[in-house]
Amino acid sequence: MCCNLKVIRKKNNLTQKDVADMLGLTRQAYSHKEKGIRKFSIEEAIILSDAFGTDVKNIFLTKKAT
Repeated sequence: MCCNLKVIRKKNNLTQKDVADMLGLTRQAYSHKEKGIRKFSIEEAIILSDAFGTDVKNIFLTKKAT
């Protein structure tokens, strides 16, 4: 998985189809991005950040173990 997006999406009770619709993607295209197979564009990252009310860093960066 590329990021925290799946966790955030599920906390907001949204399906992959719901988020795909927000981004103008098919569910399959979104699924590939959520799994890290494909990358999100800057525009998509901003849309997600706005939709979830959080910083892009919270969605896409994972914390490294110390």
